[in-house]
Amino acid sequence: MAAVLARDGRRVTVVERDLKEPDRIVGELLQPGGLRALRELGLEGLLPSSGRKLPNMVQILSLDLFCSVEGLDAHQVNGYVIHDMESQSEVEVPYPREKGRVQCGRAFHHGRFIVGLRRAAMAEPTFFCCEPQDCPQFKANHAELVLANPSPVLIYQISSSHTRVLVDIRGEMPRDLPGYMAEKIYPQLPGVLLLGDAYNMRHPLTGGGMSVALNDVNIWRSLLRNIPDLYDETAFLSPKPMTLIGHFFAVALYAMYYNFKSESWSTKPRALFKSAAILYRACTVMFPLIYSELKYLAY
Repeated sequence: MAAVLARDGRRVTVVERDLKEPDRIVGELLQPGGLRALRELGLEGLLPSSGRKLPNMVQILSLDLFCSVEGLDAHQVNGYVIHDMESQSEVEVPYPREKGRVQCGRAFHHGRFIVGLRRAAMAEPTFFCCEPQDCPQFKANHAELVLANPSPVLIYQISSSHTRVLVDIRGEMPRDLPGYMAEKIYPQLPGVLLLGDAYNMRHPLTGGGMSVALNDVNIWRSLLRNIPDLYDETAFLSPKPMTLIGHFFAVALYAMYYNFKSESWSTKPRALFKSAAILYRACTVMFPLIYSELKYLAY
């Protein structure tokens, strides 16, 4: 996000906890849609020149290295192979074809990819990156009161390098306090833009989190191009929330269909109960988002 906004001529500041290479087993598979978004953003830096074939639809490539992924040593992935240990069988699931060719993804070390993206961002003249000692507030020398749901949040600086965030938790203390803060409080604080799978709605085995984040960056870049001054209160975006809503309920309806399909006639009532639970869960997630969009359109 920082790199593409800087390329669009905006002044960008990125705040990082530190600039060390992350050592995490996340974000290591980029699906074809994510790779396409990376190319559209001009950040892919991967030009396969030669390679040797390997089994299971994976090909190791030597790369022309430049830009954001210098030294990444990424591997090309053309699909999945599913192993059923019970029947001792395998099923190949290739990625869809596009213009006569199979689409492909990339697999790589997450930390190297992040370092490469930082390198691409820091190469831009309007980009500034720092390892912060302080956390600046919205307005200096002021306390901040956030009227969040379900309880208010108070933010104030207690020294030259420390800021206190007080959250009023009603009732019993949540068992998973970090999860409560990340899911309920953090998204409501000012200046927060959530990209990718921030709500943790995708299963890790799908390997789609990084692809969703890059596509979100591409969407936000196009939305912000018509707003040269982000401090202009008269400017507004033109999002398409129905796209998300339609996709989400499509997944829920497919889950309901699969429930009925997997049950015998004698256990159809159980499938009906499971499907009702799926629909209820989908509604509890999406209807608050729909309400917020309608409220935005109304006001």
